Amino acid sequence: MWYIWEPFATRNVQNKIARVLADGGKLRDTGNFYSTSRQFYQAHPDVIKVFLEELEKAETWTKEHPKEVAQLLAPVTQLDPPTLEIMHEKYDYGLLPITEKTITKQQEVADKWYSLGLIPKKVNVRDGFLTPEEYAKITPSEVLAKK
Repeated sequence: MWYIWEPFATRNVQNKIARVLADGGKLRDTGNFYSTSRQFYQAHPDVIKVFLEELEKAETWTKEHPKEVAQLLAPVTQLDPPTLEIMHEKYDYGLLPITEKTITKQQEVADKWYSLGLIPKKVNVRDGFLTPEEYAKITPSEVLAKK
């Protein structure tokens, strides 16, 4: 049994060195975040809104153009386009809105890390999030519709 990540998983399946017994891709439920300081948010919410709108457009384009993305990334990743296409078929594209569920999950992670001694003190993650009204001002409408 071997646990491995991309691109190694795809390459080893392609080369018939390994086969997938179980895929844990859907087990991860904490997501990734784009973050900034509260000071920057307060001074430049318009910049953040444009950034998120353009990022959502790029995510949509990437999902809809797998061959082009593979061709663009091949030289910089040193992976061949067919491998990149297989890898990217597995990805979820598009931004997701910050919801109460998101904040609750992050608090669970912080509490777990504290209990394991990975962070030195208990934290309230809500302090790092904006209010729903603040998010509504900067989040693209198509992303908010995903709630």
